[in-house]
Amino acid sequence: MFAFLVAQPNLPYAICLALVITFAIFEIVALFAGISLSNVVDTWAPWGMDQDLAEGNKHSLMEWLSLDKLPLVIWFLLAVISFCIAGYSLNLASIFYHSIYIPEVFTMPIAMVIACISCRYLGVLLAKYVVKRPLHNLKNEDLSGCLGTITLGCAMKGNPGEAVVKDSYQSRHYVLVEPDIEGVEFKEGSQVVLLRNHGRVWSATQFNY
Repeated sequence: MFAFLVAQPNLPYAICLALVITFAIFEIVALFAGISLSNVVDTWAPWGMDQDLAEGNKHSLMEWLSLDKLPLVIWFLLAVISFCIAGYSLNLASIFYHSIYIPEVFTMPIAMVIACISCRYLGVLLAKYVVKRPLHNLKNEDLSGCLGTITLGCAMKGNPGEAVVKDSYQSRHYVLVEPDIEGVEFKEGSQVVLLRNHGRVWSATQFNY
């Protein structure tokens, strides 16, 4: 069994398996120290990722992959585990029926597609029954007081920029924001607090640590 797991055609999946096991070990050790690695990663990493994915149709891709419904770490583990299981299953079936391995150049694209489908449908189930985040959109006024990060553009009064905002359930929303007073600019990466919305645009103030 070990020889099958680490065989050359299964090397990408062996690496993924090792990654999951390593993360689990570090998470257990961190919990004994009173720290949750998953919480640390989930609060830090999404901002950079959201900024990279803030253009075009990438928002809808994130939604399709359930990235907006799950904490980043849970989504990442779901994707990696699904990729790993799919790859191993393909070669296991090939060994069982034909006694040969399928080269990774052929199994990896299939495993990636299966992982994406898994994120799409299992991600929704995890969000609904495990993470228990609401899958419906909150009303605009419910975002008042929420913290956001400017992801696109330099926001000025009358010239809003795009921001990603986390609601009370830690779900992400993309909104247009502008400073509530003249002469203030919000550059990309700036953190702001939403105050009130005027149609599609939110007035916001700079968040001071």
